[in-house]
Amino acid sequence: MKAVLNSTNGDILYGPYIITEPSGTSMLGRTYTASFRLKVSSNAYASSVVCIDVSYNLGPVLTGRLIKANEFAASGAWQSFDLIFTVPYSLSAR
Repeated sequence: MKAVLNSTNGDILYGPYIITEPSGTSMLGRTYTASFRLKVSSNAYASSVVCIDVSYNLGPVLTGRLIKANEFAASGAWQSFDLIFTVPYSLSAR
């Protein structure tokens, strides 16, 4: 999925809004990892390039972080950044 430049709520990407696993099992109270595959055109700078987070009910952030360009191992290469979280309610990754 390629990110758009803007959205109605100020995020670049958001969703899905889920509370069950594909099997139908409730996610509530369980711990998961959200993986974000990202790349930058240049990793030469220490400036922040993106903020990733996992939130619920379009509000409180369960976990998140700012990622700087120089945290990428290489320019132009996909890299995964993981966030570990426990589901209290329905959630979205953005």
